[in-house]
Amino acid sequence: MKPSPVTDIIHAAIVYLRWFFIGACLILIAIFMGQAIHARLTLSGQVEHLLHALLSAWLLISIASLFVLYCLIARQIRQILTNKLKLLDELVMWAQQDEMAIDVKPHLTYEPVVQKIQRLNQQLQQAEQNDSRIEQLIRQRALLDSETGIGNREYFSNRLDALLSEDDAQGAVLLIQFNDAVLFSDEHRHVDLLPLLAAAINRIEQRLASLPQYFIARQNDAELAVLVPNCYVDETRKLADKLLQSLCHTRLPIAINTDELVHIGISCFHHQQAYQIMAEADMALRTAQLQGPSQWFMFDSNEMAPVSIKGSLWWRTLLLWVLSHDAIETFFQAVIASHNDSIIHIETLAKIKDKQGKYISASLFLPMAQKCGLSTQIDLAMFALVWQQLERDIPLNTRYSLNVSTESLLSADASQHLLYQLDSAPDLAKRLIIEISEYHLVRQFDTLLPVLTQLKATGVDILVDRVGQYLVNANYLKSGLISYVKLHRSIVLNIHRKPENQVFIQSIKTLCEEQNVAVYALGVETFTEWQTLQRLGIDGGQGHFFTKPLAQVARAVS
Repeated sequence: MKPSPVTDIIHAAIVYLRWFFIGACLILIAIFMGQAIHARLTLSGQVEHLLHALLSAWLLISIASLFVLYCLIARQIRQILTNKLKLLDELVMWAQQDEMAIDVKPHLTYEPVVQKIQRLNQQLQQAEQNDSRIEQLIRQRALLDSETGIGNREYFSNRLDALLSEDDAQGAVLLIQFNDAVLFSDEHRHVDLLPLLAAAINRIEQRLASLPQYFIARQNDAELAVLVPNCYVDETRKLADKLLQSLCHTRLPIAINTDELVHIGISCFHHQQAYQIMAEADMALRTAQLQGPSQWFMFDSNEMAPVSIKGSLWWRTLLLWVLSHDAIETFFQAVIASHNDSIIHIETLAKIKDKQGKYISASLFLPMAQKCGLSTQIDLAMFALVWQQLERDIPLNTRYSLNVSTESLLSADASQHLLYQLDSAPDLAKRLIIEISEYHLVRQFDTLLPVLTQLKATGVDILVDRVGQYLVNANYLKSGLISYVKLHRSIVLNIHRKPENQVFIQSIKTLCEEQNVAVYALGVETFTEWQTLQRLGIDGGQGHFFTKPLAQVARAVS
């Protein structure tokens, strides 16, 4: 850092005083030496020597006194100047730093009002950058494990309860536990568990990356839980084999014997209670541990629906037959306003019929459609049915919403077809709401942004659903393209007994109010849940609780 001008002035003054003192001393010495020589010529004997000695002593004492006086005066001057001008020094240094940090010099910086406006503008920009981080921390605090960053026990319980509340709910729960006796034995008591868990979580996520959906959480110190919806028995067995193989090859901090390191208990479920599923998984885990070496265990079960055990070829054949025979049927569920129980809009749901005429719910066939590469064709078929409903329902002016996959929106052919149809009938487009999953929206937001902007320009409103199912950043709300968000059923279920979910809803509500975005709740089942949601300021709700409005919808669309 360069010295300040004030410091330079102080140093220059001291140097000048030093040379002035030296010059004055030389002059005094010359004068006294001349007097001494003159006195020596005129005096004689002992008087001359005495005077010479006195003169020399006086000269030395004078020089010493003047030197001490100079030092005291110089030190005092330095101290006074430094103290008095310290503030000015700091101001100059600050000005030099500020000049380097700021690229553009503001006009009329001498005006206090302008300076205050600039400072407030900088604070506003900083606050906007921190908004999303603070909101995300609030959302994560109640449902995340602080040490690993994945979901906690409450998070896992919410997801399992929400899945079980859906029609034809099925899947698998895997409890993965690391052997405490091995990790914390006398020989390995210094093992740090967190690096091991981090490595295990990374391997699990790599193995599950190809699945359309899964949830992972930390149940306790050394136990992880994995929920895989719509995972059939044979697929679960293969998945367990791969997970066990990967976990047993996890790089450990020290050479630990992996023969008894990890055990996995599995419960495949279909229409069971959450406590039954977790109890079965825990019993399977204990059985695996009792048998000794690292392994997985699953009880035999014959409760899985016959349709669930079909392979990809069967599903592809069925879905192609459904598309060619228009075997998709629409069902409707209303979103009810919280302030007056009126219908805000109607969500269009789909089921398909197999060749025997039996219905298959969307929760089963949509994942298989994606796996078979047919999700875009299903979306276009559903869009055509909703468009027909909009045309039939012109007198009632009812609004309808439709779920559209990101694959369809990112498909050039599919998106162009949608935009052409919407541009051809602006009045109908204004009554359509397109629903997009929050998780997929966040992951592909930059890619989806041009399509969403075009859709918004046609008059369509965008609704983000499944909010809260995953813990993601909600910066997408600031794009100005989102009109509504819909909370996932796992957040709504038993909301009156879950303070952490209430905090989550309050944080979402606050952020949405700033962007003028309405908040709806999916999966309202009881009056107590609805009452709690109304108290939290939710704008609307959807679920089996609203039986009367649903009957009105049935009459309206028939």
